[in-house]
Amino acid sequence: MNGSKAKTTKFKHSGDMGDIVYSLPVIKALGGGTLYLDPEGGLSSDLVGWKGHRKTKLNASSIDSLKVLLENQSYLTEVRYWSGEEVDYDLDRFRLYADGKRNLVESHSMAFGVKFNGEPWLDVRKRKVSKYVISRSLRYHGNYEYWEQFDKSILKDSVFIGLEEEHRYFKLVFGHDVKYYKTASIIDAAEVIAGCEYYFANQSLLSAIGQGIHANMTVELYRDTKTNFFERDGARYV
Repeated sequence: MNGSKAKTTKFKHSGDMGDIVYSLPVIKALGGGTLYLDPEGGLSSDLVGWKGHRKTKLNASSIDSLKVLLENQSYLTEVRYWSGEEVDYDLDRFRLYADGKRNLVESHSMAFGVKFNGEPWLDVRKRKVSKYVISRSLRYHGNYEYWEQFDKSILKDSVFIGLEEEHRYFKLVFGHDVKYYKTASIIDAAEVIAGCEYYFANQSLLSAIGQGIHANMTVELYRDTKTNFFERDGARYV
């Protein structure tokens, strides 16, 4: 990587945290640099509004929680709050290509004429906590039956990560007695995913991380879109 370019090239994103993770291959392909994240969630951007929304959920707290994972990547020299600075690449342009017909890495790639090579883009230390790891956010549910018929024999060798309310909901709805493992941070959760043999998830920030490290995983897809669909070895979709 060209060190001088990495120090001077400026990227900006206002998306939700999963969107930011899916923008990283483009940043890497363009030589890396400083990533500015908008704590107002793109409120001032004409690119962000959709279906009555004027901003994303991105704020200072979520930026702080994601920063350690991002700055652990060799192609990112620094992550900063964006406060109107001129940038070289406004990554929010991915929304012009996010039509559900392609995954979000490809949407970012098309916005800047970059070809996604399909390789892993996250460097995360492996931490062995459990053979199997499960997460299921409270959004983007698309296959109730899959979880209802989930193989209960692996639950004794599994942990559930994510928010405590997600774990409570999972147990309440499906009746699966799986141990909750509290992760202190996003980088902590990423290391647990990297260290497991197999990961089960729905569409979420954590599944985006799983895709970024090329975890062996099954993903519950939401509706009939390909935003989180990657044709690669080790990934299965239900």
